[in-house]
Amino acid sequence: MKRKAIAGLLSIWRLMAMPMVMLGLTTFILTLIWSPVAVGQFPLTVASANTPIGSETPWWDPNKAQRCGRLWCSEVHLFGGLDKVFKVAVTPDAVEDPNDAPSTVEERARQVENIYNSIYNRVRQSELMFQENVITSPFGAISNWQNLFFNRDELGIHPATPKIEIGIRNNQTVVFVPRQLELGLSAQTIVTVNRADSLHQGKLIEDIAKEWRLLIFESINESLWAYEIDYYYPFARFGVALAILLIVAVPVLILAVIRHLLKIWNRHLRSQLRVLQESLTVDAEALSSDEVSSSDVADKSTETPQETSQRIQLNRASIIATVKKVIDRPDKALAKAKIILEHTVQSISQNLPDLSLKRQGTIKRQQNIIQLFLGLFFWMQLLLILLALTLIVLIFPETRRYTYFFLGQSIIIPLIWMSASIAYKFSNLLIDFYLNRWAKNAQLINPNSNRYTLRVSTYSNALKSGTSFLFITIATVGTVAFLGINLTVLASAGGVAFVFAFLSRNVVEDMLNGILILWTDRYAIGDVI
Repeated sequence: MKRKAIAGLLSIWRLMAMPMVMLGLTTFILTLIWSPVAVGQFPLTVASANTPIGSETPWWDPNKAQRCGRLWCSEVHLFGGLDKVFKVAVTPDAVEDPNDAPSTVEERARQVENIYNSIYNRVRQSELMFQENVITSPFGAISNWQNLFFNRDELGIHPATPKIEIGIRNNQTVVFVPRQLELGLSAQTIVTVNRADSLHQGKLIEDIAKEWRLLIFESINESLWAYEIDYYYPFARFGVALAILLIVAVPVLILAVIRHLLKIWNRHLRSQLRVLQESLTVDAEALSSDEVSSSDVADKSTETPQETSQRIQLNRASIIATVKKVIDRPDKALAKAKIILEHTVQSISQNLPDLSLKRQGTIKRQQNIIQLFLGLFFWMQLLLILLALTLIVLIFPETRRYTYFFLGQSIIIPLIWMSASIAYKFSNLLIDFYLNRWAKNAQLINPNSNRYTLRVSTYSNALKSGTSFLFITIATVGTVAFLGINLTVLASAGGVAFVFAFLSRNVVEDMLNGILILWTDRYAIGDVI
């Protein structure tokens, strides 16, 4: 009795301890996966105090700092063409706190842009900009007005373009705008070229200053001409943008119609698959009940010789009565025979699991192909829309300098998710292919069972859910890596993981139990226990 009591207590303790063990294991795994080392925590290893921790600027900021070897760089975006961009650099050793190097170089880039923008705005507001006798004469030299938007080499230098010079101030090489009262400008330094810029580009400071001076001068000149073009043709750029939207809208709408038709077809296949699975389930239950009843009858059939003779006489009498009915009412007999034949054919067709398995495999292949094309057409629509937006950003001078930035952020991220989506669809095809092959091989052992056809559907849904989670995780990690999001922001994921594991422990238990049931293949509909 004592041994039985101890065994009972041990079994109860195991049942109570199992959820806690699974909770602790899940929490530990999630904490290891999603919890990077935070600054406010004690690290396991001693890190160098001079190691930069990275930029905390949001990923959508064009001036976000970038690593350039051991330096930190930030882009300066100017008005004009796509090539009107240059990088300024900062050496971490030149900053009092090396961890402040990213913010320092970002502040330097923003300061250069602010000075440049202020100079451009003051020049644009000067009275010389509105002297039509000076501005309209170059326009007349261009035969086609469309060339004003695409080829403005014949315009030359704009009359209001300020002088940009190179000089020495405070023992440093600078690019500055000299005093020009007619344009409302006072002497002002635009950018200082230092040793970090020379290390980054591998050139002399004087050569870098010349390149930046020419870049700033051309940028202001092109921007001023663009402003004049907008002044004389105020709706031209909006017309081009509208034309781009209309052109892109045609393939987007065509793809939308095709996707709608594919969705209708996919719903039809889904209904067919559901009807097939329900029929297999009903057949399996009916088959199991028939087998049980027949086995019970066989077990209980202990007839005596007298009872056997009586049953034979009754069967003989029923056969004679049936023959008389056929002779008297042949039409009724034929109708009944037709019903019996149809019922026999139907029962035979329902008891052919191999045909059901093939039918299910065909439907699933069609569904996977449709879903693959649905995903491809969706991403094609999105890429076309983003391409149209990129061209619109390129058209307007105020946003043209952010074209590369917008193109990178809006095209590469969808490409990451499109690649993950296509890989997921192909994995679905492979899953259904190998499951159907497994079911065909298993069907040879037990050809009269629908077990494997039903099991394929269960395994397929479970494996597809797992691969979906896997590819979503991969795409999320790729997106975070591309955007350069600081992982220390996710330092609280450990606590979130613990709370999530505690609240969803029942879900975790059910998931583990479901995995064990699927792995061991214990019972299925139609099994006789």
